[in-house]
Amino acid sequence: MRAVWPDELPVFFRTSATDWLSEHPGDDREGWTGDDTVRLARELRAHGVDLLDVSSGGMVPDAKVPTGPGYQVPFATRVREEVGLPTGAGSCCASPTGRTVPPPPSLAAAARAPEQGGYAVSRQMRRARQK
Repeated sequence: MRAVWPDELPVFFRTSATDWLSEHPGDDREGWTGDDTVRLARELRAHGVDLLDVSSGGMVPDAKVPTGPGYQVPFATRVREEVGLPTGAGSCCASPTGRTVPPPPSLAAAARAPEQGGYAVSRQMRRARQK
């Protein structure tokens, strides 16, 4: 990947952490799971990905997706903790009051708090690489 994309620019990859099939008892279809996402994240990191933007669902029309504020954050947190790859969590990320969470003040804060958005990480990584 880095053969065609400059080192000074970050590489983001967005994935769906689960298709929500395996998480529901009674649905015996096999699908994409959090374990699969962790394995993928290890491969992506080895190939130069700087940040994994973690979303979920949308691939199986009849899957039961338990949406709500921060419902994708545990997937992003797991990748960050198990793989050591900075993460962002997709959609429905809000504070307990329902307000949108502001971007973190630093790259380090973003790496610890994926629910505060990977897009702030992009700006921070780009600035850090330009120095």
